[in-house]
Amino acid sequence: MSPPLQPPDAHPLGVVTDGPAEPTPLVFVIGAGPVGTALAGRLTRARVPVLGLHAGRPELLEAAGAASGVLTSAGQLPATISGCDVIIIAVRDARIAEVAQQLVAGKLLRSHQVLLHASGSLASAEALGAAKS
Repeated sequence: MSPPLQPPDAHPLGVVTDGPAEPTPLVFVIGAGPVGTALAGRLTRARVPVLGLHAGRPELLEAAGAASGVLTSAGQLPATISGCDVIIIAVRDARIAEVAQQLVAGKLLRSHQVLLHASGSLASAEALGAAKS
């Protein structure tokens, strides 16, 4: 006997929730290299809205946009970052603190936002210290 059919939006593990679903956060990814592009693409395919993918190097824009399906930008960090709920910094480890400082200096961070980095070797206090307050 086969399992009962589930609607297309049903949770894959059959989890039932009471009430409305939590709102999905708006995400912005800084870093259009392999890690940032992959994160942006996977989040998009998981139906998480990714507002943008920012490249420090403009030559990465076309490939990153095509691979992730996300709108890309280069140059100055865009003001749209301020409207996101989650900001993921996916640049080289040596540049994470610099990007955090740029976010602070540009007044692009809000108290409700979650700031993440994709380094496996740096502690958040070290990498994102400029944004702590």
